[in-house]
Amino acid sequence: MAVQRRRVQVTGRSTFIVSLPKDWALAWGLKPGSEVLLEKMPDGSLLVRPQADASRREAGRVIRVTGESLNLLVTEVLAAYLAGYNRIEVEYRDADPRVVAALVEEARKRALGLEVLEEDYGRIVLYTLAGPPTISIGKAFERMVGVTRSMLANLSQALRRGDEAILESIIERDTVVDKFFLLIMRQLSMLLQGELAPSDAGVVSLPEILYKVIAAKSIERVADHAVMISSILKETRREAVVSDDLVELYESARGIFDHSARAFLEMDRASAYKAITLTDTFKAAEEKARASILATAYLPDATAILDSIRRIAAYSRDLVEATINVIELREAAKAALAKQ
Repeated sequence: MAVQRRRVQVTGRSTFIVSLPKDWALAWGLKPGSEVLLEKMPDGSLLVRPQADASRREAGRVIRVTGESLNLLVTEVLAAYLAGYNRIEVEYRDADPRVVAALVEEARKRALGLEVLEEDYGRIVLYTLAGPPTISIGKAFERMVGVTRSMLANLSQALRRGDEAILESIIERDTVVDKFFLLIMRQLSMLLQGELAPSDAGVVSLPEILYKVIAAKSIERVADHAVMISSILKETRREAVVSDDLVELYESARGIFDHSARAFLEMDRASAYKAITLTDTFKAAEEKARASILATAYLPDATAILDSIRRIAAYSRDLVEATINVIELREAAKAALAKQ
């Protein structure tokens, strides 16, 4: 809808009113007596949104499984979860119940708070039990960063000691990171649909949503590369000789993520600048160390490990750039408000 101009009017002696665009009101099913929600944003603008219609999410989404759609079942369930549905019903007739149950279990393991609470022959019903206000976006980010940090710290130990149990633990924890990633995406989706207030999501202005998505994906990818390195080491542990140069390079990448994550969680510009400085230092060191590592270390798939270390640094840089963008948006909002 194009920008429309509305004239402020006064009713009675003290109430200011502005009319709503008719097409917008009709699109949301508004009628006389309907309620809308008003929220004053930090930049001084006023956000108007319809009263959240919980009936759509509570009524749920029904997924009917056929032989052709069976392979897409996990994707369909997760898509309904991300869309904000609290109730997801899976109906099947001709499909093998054991296969359907296994696929539903896979989706449940990947989505935080998604549980099977009803089940009978030909039907499985999942409910979402986690979400706002139980777990806010801010808290989900804190937990996601915390688990990723622990994975990277344990990988540092494994590179030095070669403990297979530690490597297995790192691989297993990636599922937790994925759960928080999907939860954050679900809540951001609900925010865009008007079912979650920006203030409840810790969002100062709506453009921040873009950078929140980039941040979540960057953290998730850092965890993925910790898993990739762990998987390689686990498979080749008895043969591998990890050089000090490789460990030092990994620690540099890990340090970038630590400062980037701190900058994001605290919205701290100083930590963000420190992370960028470390990234520039890493690039120079990585080019110098790569040739030496490949020439002297007996480490199967050393190239793949080095590539994952480089990507940990790169995704950490993406995280800090998203952080700086959010900081700039918030400062611009404060400046606009101060001028009023």
